[in-house]
Amino acid sequence: MTTTKKISILVFLLVIAVTVSGCSLKLNKPVAVEKNKKQEVATSTNRKNNIASSTVENKIASSTEEVDISGWKTYRNEEYKIEFQYPSNLTVKDWASETPNWELLLYVGKNKNIGGGVASLGIDKNIKKFDPQMIEWLSPPGKLKFEEVKIGKGNYKAHKETFISSIEDTVDSESYYIEYNNKLYQIEFYKVNDPDFNENDFNKLLRSFKFI
Repeated sequence: MTTTKKISILVFLLVIAVTVSGCSLKLNKPVAVEKNKKQEVATSTNRKNNIASSTVENKIASSTEEVDISGWKTYRNEEYKIEFQYPSNLTVKDWASETPNWELLLYVGKNKNIGGGVASLGIDKNIKKFDPQMIEWLSPPGKLKFEEVKIGKGNYKAHKETFISSIEDTVDSESYYIEYNNKLYQIEFYKVNDPDFNENDFNKLLRSFKFI
């Protein structure tokens, strides 16, 4: 075979290779674009779902509509000017005398011992203002999420803190901080499986809360 023929064949093969490669690139690009579009749609959908979820949750906490709490008891404290409803099969007890840092520490539950409840309302003696950095410092290892919400019968402005466990990556507790009369009121719900008081009950309690 002559040198000229060899060169012609090599050129021919090179042209074919470039053509095939070009076709391959043209086929792959739309697929990548389609994947990006799907990811953008998924991200957008997730954002919308998160916003919707947050909106619903905030409505639950701050709705002025009446909720069915027939048969519930009323806790009223004239000294700290608060009132809320709670299930009649549970008790509300102030454990502040058992702790050095709390001037008020109410637990809603069986209250056989301190911390014997899944919901609490407290006032720390030393903390008067909401400080997310201090809360992060005092909290166990995990993720903290903060947002502004309105709660209670008076639609009180509150700082909501959601604590997400670093071990199971699940929400362990929700806390609501309200600054009122130079005190920081903290209402907290511990997300544990308790047949006597669930998240729906806590939302009802939160709706019934008011300053008097």
